[in-house]
Amino acid sequence: RQVTNTCLFNPLYIQYNEDIGRTEYFYYDLEYPIFYNVKNSYFQVNETILNNLNNTIHSSVYTFKDGIFEEEEQINKLNPNQIKKKINYQVYSDYDITFNKNQILSLKLNLYANEGVNSIVYNDLYSYNIDLLTGKQLLLKDIFREGVDYMNLINDYINYILKQDPTSYYPDAVVEIPE
Repeated sequence: RQVTNTCLFNPLYIQYNEDIGRTEYFYYDLEYPIFYNVKNSYFQVNETILNNLNNTIHSSVYTFKDGIFEEEEQINKLNPNQIKKKINYQVYSDYDITFNKNQILSLKLNLYANEGVNSIVYNDLYSYNIDLLTGKQLLLKDIFREGVDYMNLINDYINYILKQDPTSYYPDAVVEIPE
């Protein structure tokens, strides 16, 4: 790509979706986006690229929810005579579009589940960084110049942030950065 100082916003319509449901011991509140082209704009994303992205996000959200629902059913079925108190599960998702310019779209999708009242049992964070021209997922190596030790640079920064306020993070948390 040629480097320029011009910044063009991607003309995408982003539809907010929310799905809320409840059973006796299971509650979910799922928020996720669906992306569409804006008609008659200066840039149109290939519909297949948008469909693939929308399907991937939808699949991530509902696979997570369905997995937690199966766990709730299994745990509570092991307690048929209510020897122990039944466990309530709550599943949530939310998202944030972090970049939407120059044919690149970045968003994060947060999926988390509570068991009981306030304890977070699962917390998955997905990052989608898509080249809207090709549909390819952008990786860290695609963003940094060749020869830059970006993994070391990022790890140093994360450790710096963690050391600033270690009580704000999970003890013994492992940070995994995919290449």
